Amino acid sequence: METYFSAGNTAVLRFLEHGGGFAGAASARVIEDGLDRTIVYWPAGSRGRNSGPLIREDGSLRPLIRPEMFDFEWTRRDVLCLMYPGVPYSIWLLWDVPQWSFVGWYANLERPFRRTDIGFGLQDHELDVVVRPDLSWYWKDEHQLKAAVDGGVSSERMALDIRRAGEAAIARLEWRDPPFNEPWPDWRPDPDWGPLELPENWAKAG
Repeated sequence: METYFSAGNTAVLRFLEHGGGFAGAASARVIEDGLDRTIVYWPAGSRGRNSGPLIREDGSLRPLIRPEMFDFEWTRRDVLCLMYPGVPYSIWLLWDVPQWSFVGWYANLERPFRRTDIGFGLQDHELDVVVRPDLSWYWKDEHQLKAAVDGGVSSERMALDIRRAGEAAIARLEWRDPPFNEPWPDWRPDPDWGPLELPENWAKAG
């Protein structure tokens, strides 16, 4: 039986490596969780675990061995993430804090999320779509997708599927389908919510 979370509760997001194991983990506040979509929020200052990017800044591939994980603090921005069952991307909104300046949207291309006992399992892809506040957009990290194909992490077929997922997200944007026709940029969290910590059992739970 699938686990659904009540609004205001916390859930653990576990990010999966391409070859198995965990690439990272973080806790998130559940805003909405239902059959049609799941919305979670993680504020700047939250702490989690990370293994670093698969593709380095210079475009080279990290060695495909299970990396050492390290503690990290998410300091960049507050993020609201909208996930849809069976859909190979999620839609993020990002704000600079504490002034709550809306930075824009982000179509994060990934495998469709799966539910776990403590939250959600995610596997990120190397290509994404950045959407500005005025809803203009551009591809991000095309060189990383090429590096993944060249390094044998992704096949040409998988790379094509990833790009098609991005094109589907762009079509959603250009048709102004939800969430792009909804007032999410004006959303604000409960002022009593603070940064989140990752529970000690994050890697052991089912």
